[in-house]
Amino acid sequence: MINRKLLEIIDLWSKEEQKEFHIFLSSPYFNKGVQAPVLLQLYALILKYNANPTSPKLQKESVSRHLWKSSEFNKKDQNRLDQLGTRLLALAEQFIAQQDYESTLSEARKLIPLLRFYRKKHLEARFLQTSQAVRKALNHSVFRDSRYYYDEFELFLEVTNNSTPFSTTKKELGVDRADQALDNFYASVKLEMEVTKRVQARLFNAQHKPSPLLDAVRAWIPLAGEGVPVLVHLQDEILKKYEMPPSAEAALALEKEIYAARHLFPDELAKYLFTCSRGILLSLWHKHNDPQVRSQLFAAMERQLAEGYVFIDGKLSTTSLRVFLTISLDLGKTDWARQLLEDFPPERIFGTKYPVEYCKLNWAYYFFHIQDYDKAEKHITHSNFEYQLFGLMAEIQLLKIYYETKNVLLETRMEALQMRVRRSTITGIWKKRLANFLKYLGKIEKLRYLKNKKLQLKTLHEIQSSKEEITEKSWLLEKLNQ
Repeated sequence: MINRKLLEIIDLWSKEEQKEFHIFLSSPYFNKGVQAPVLLQLYALILKYNANPTSPKLQKESVSRHLWKSSEFNKKDQNRLDQLGTRLLALAEQFIAQQDYESTLSEARKLIPLLRFYRKKHLEARFLQTSQAVRKALNHSVFRDSRYYYDEFELFLEVTNNSTPFSTTKKELGVDRADQALDNFYASVKLEMEVTKRVQARLFNAQHKPSPLLDAVRAWIPLAGEGVPVLVHLQDEILKKYEMPPSAEAALALEKEIYAARHLFPDELAKYLFTCSRGILLSLWHKHNDPQVRSQLFAAMERQLAEGYVFIDGKLSTTSLRVFLTISLDLGKTDWARQLLEDFPPERIFGTKYPVEYCKLNWAYYFFHIQDYDKAEKHITHSNFEYQLFGLMAEIQLLKIYYETKNVLLETRMEALQMRVRRSTITGIWKKRLANFLKYLGKIEKLRYLKNKKLQLKTLHEIQSSKEEITEKSWLLEKLNQ
């Protein structure tokens, strides 16, 4: 088989990307030398057999016969083929880098290298003309993200560097503007990094260590006054709410602010900001299990879903699908939940190597909710997941089915799952959530047969007042209230 990594990359590309790489390979600027025609032949052969590593036609001996018409496959042919595979892989990686670079180029960014060229060649009239074109491009730029402020910084840095005592054109001291643009750029990037660190610290139950420079950035914000970019303001507000859990009203007000400013940011950045706001609301929901917060969260997320702010390349992440499904079912929106699952089959899910199994698990949640326990169990049995958490959540769902159907295996499966949770390598916060669920499910199962009202009320109060997060908390409370 030829280079496995190469086949993997080609298989991951869309049809359009595969066509663009063919154009890339056809260019002598990128694909040089005597190997160029053979590389094109090799790529055409890989496409013909869908980059399938198990295809007999993509095994080394078969490929060698196709390229060189040799009757025997020897070590020399193998070496030549390995070299070709390595070269084609290098070109594929270069293509990915080129595509990524071009996708980030703004109109202003395209002109800045030309501006620098004219400065170095001392063509002042051309420099002035190009600098005006860069300003115009910046003024007409739709977005105000960190790249915009860096482009602005580079423009005024070039203007500063061009301002010499010997210039014949009108002088402009751009150093103050460059300094201001650099402040805006650094503040937006630093706050984005701090928000990311805060989110990950919570997800992985790790200690958060603020950057020593964060205080300096926050001290600069009020000093900058009205010159503070909208992006910096929103990121600072997000960070404050992660540091000090806000009220639901404050969290929703932030979401509305992001929504009002969404046109200022590229889709990727807008989606990131919306994800942060959803994270704040989800944190409130997990902690308080407040029905009003849940309804408000759902309304905000439904709007974001309708406008595409939760998609990546038209697909929904495993996390987003689970959150949408759970909240909609908790709110009794079963028709909406079913439509969600129908709209997002396995091919529209990302974040797992086993989207079919993951979708089956979500259908199990749906069937459990409508009390079709047989169908729910069938959708869980014999499912494989590459992530431990997915497998553990499937087991939790199975325990709920066993509880509802009074299956004699409930206690045995609970004991086995307790051991699996303890030995698992999932994050601490999830390990605690699952352990709490198992603890309280055990108590509720005993109460079902003891019929002790006093003990039942005590357990109910214990779950309701618990400051620790508990998986399936609303379901546990429902069982206690029956």
